[in-house]
Amino acid sequence: MSETRDRRSAGGLAHVADPAALLYGALIAASVLATASAHAEAYTHVAVATTFVLGVYWLAHVYVESQSLQLSGDGRRYLHRLGHTARGELSIIQGGLPAIVVFVVADRAGLSVGSAAAVAVYFSVAVLVGAGYLTARAAGRQGWAAVLDSAAAGLFGVLVIVAKALLH
Repeated sequence: MSETRDRRSAGGLAHVADPAALLYGALIAASVLATASAHAEAYTHVAVATTFVLGVYWLAHVYVESQSLQLSGDGRRYLHRLGHTARGELSIIQGGLPAIVVFVVADRAGLSVGSAAAVAVYFSVAVLVGAGYLTARAAGRQGWAAVLDSAAAGLFGVLVIVAKALLH
């Protein structure tokens, strides 16, 4: 892949409202899928629990960011600030939903709840590795430096896989 194309791809990630929140959402969804699937037999329980936790995490970010804006001198009314931050923090939801969709599709394709969760967690690791590579390339890293950044990003996902293995 050419450097220009790499930077353009990473630029697409940079145009997300909050790329860091997108990755947080992916990590949260993978973590909850891994832990909830360890003891649940119904895929609906795991999918609902993951969606719920992702939503709570999003709401916490909305509230904290709204309060932070006020402390920084933002004089808008509370509900206006909440609406503004709710839209700004949607990247968390956008980051977590793909793993939930992969989980549901894998389950509906006939995999067990645990196997479907594993597929979704592996998918999340791939997302983290890809994002690590794209951001490394956007920062101008090439060759092994970009690969190392990519591997480091994927390490967080590997920690989720290890946690999943320890729970079973």
